Amino acid sequence: NAQIVSEKSITVITRGTITNQTLVCGANEQTCDRTYNDTSVDRKFYTAQSEAFTVLFDHAVTASKICSRHAPDSYACSAQASQYQGRLYSINHELCSQEHAHGNSFLHYRGKIETQQAPCYVQPNQTSQNQDFFSLEVLLMASGINLDDCNGNSTTTPCQTYRDSGATVLLNIYWTDFSPYEGMVEPYYYYKTQLITGSSFK
Repeated sequence: NAQIVSEKSITVITRGTITNQTLVCGANEQTCDRTYNDTSVDRKFYTAQSEAFTVLFDHAVTASKICSRHAPDSYACSAQASQYQGRLYSINHELCSQEHAHGNSFLHYRGKIETQQAPCYVQPNQTSQNQDFFSLEVLLMASGINLDDCNGNSTTTPCQTYRDSGATVLLNIYWTDFSPYEGMVEPYYYYKTQLITGSSFK
């Protein structure tokens, strides 16, 4: 009976376009074919080091049926991410290997067994308030891509990269308080990113 507390979306600008326009539809005109005319060729620009942007997560989980039988502050009723352990699921061997060098790559979403092979679970960075955060680059790598990979939907030569076309990436958060062969345990969670194949963004 776990419930979604809230859902949020963010946009990270990797590329923009500048176009000069002039107003061609006066305030007193009843109908206009166009409001503005372009007076220059579109000029692209790219945001420097956009993959270094960080995304901070502040989330919780609540189970209303359990809450009716427990004290409101019981972990069996609700849990705040800053009070428990979470990790990021990665299918990227390079990311797993990099994080293993710092002791941050694990075989399971719970436990102490480390690994440098994919798939792995990466320990997040944390603020002084124990809130998780990752760079955009790490979140993309975890799903198996980077901004300079070709968009799978691109038909141009050279191909259009994700940095140029944009993309949609979903991030799911999985909470559980059950472990095989152990039963009920302290709550823990993991993040899992998913690229929407062929997606783009304007």
